[in-house]
Amino acid sequence: SIVSRERERTLTGPTTLAGLAVLACVFTRLSGLDHAGLSFCYFKVLTGYACLTCGTTRALGHLSRLDLPAAFAVQPLVTAGTLGLMLWGAVDALLLPAAKRTVVRTEGASSRLIFLAGLALAALNWIYLLAARI
Repeated sequence: SIVSRERERTLTGPTTLAGLAVLACVFTRLSGLDHAGLSFCYFKVLTGYACLTCGTTRALGHLSRLDLPAAFAVQPLVTAGTLGLMLWGAVDALLLPAAKRTVVRTEGASSRLIFLAGLALAALNWIYLLAARI
């Protein structure tokens, strides 16, 4: 029916999140937060060590200038995740006119494997941030 077909043409989660990621990059660049010289990380201020997300603001600033090597250098996991989210959102947006969507389903062991891989990537990213003195 026409009503259900129009409902299928609404913005999806991936498209919305990708749009928010683009807005975050634009805001970071326009506001100058990525080179303000201030630390917004309480963990780093209190301990002297990078937290899991240290470098995210600078990475978004580098992404807004399309400087991928610099973005990966300051925050590889957030950079890869943001680029992946933007790609997923773009694919979903291209499917909107056909009233189709991308769907990701995981079950059982694959869900646990994805979760464990995410934890391992977060731990490796944190080790990198500490080693690189981000």
